Amino acid sequence: MVVKVYGPRTASTKRVLLVLIEKGIEFETVDVDVSKGNTNNLNSSNYSPLELFL
Repeated sequence: MVVKVYGPRTASTKRVLLVLIEKGIEFETVDVDVSKGNTNNLNSSNYSPLELFL
């Protein structure tokens, strides 16, 4: 299973990605532009517990 990391490109997101790389966990990034208000689609309950929101 691939972990999805949702978030803007900030230091906190990069820290999470660094840990995933160090642990050898496969991941996919989904960029979220909070300045454009693209957070509305993140309110769904369809996300897996392994998907990270930052």
